[in-house]
Amino acid sequence: MPTETVILLAGVVFGLGVGLFTARTSARRDPIYGGAVARFFHYLAASVMTALPLTVIASAAVGGFLRALTVGLGFFVTLWGCALIFAWLERPAREVALARKVDLGWTEQDARTSGL
Repeated sequence: MPTETVILLAGVVFGLGVGLFTARTSARRDPIYGGAVARFFHYLAASVMTALPLTVIASAAVGGFLRALTVGLGFFVTLWGCALIFAWLERPAREVALARKVDLGWTEQDARTSGL
């Protein structure tokens, strides 16, 4: 098996593993309203984003600058595509969910728990 294939496979496996934690942290910070398909594309985008630096550095070490540039651009286009699909699925659902929230302003409970 060529070394470039091993590097790409290692980057993908690393990204899928670490991307799970990245996607969970992101979803915990800002909930996803778009459903299972939106969560799937969010996970894919997080996985590609975490795999990108490791794979580009390893490709540069083994194959040189041109190989690293090609791999980096490929991963970047994949990341952009996944994030674009996620945003396309998420936006309408987020607008509906946030429109249902009622803003009460600054309440007494907020003042007590703010720590000011």
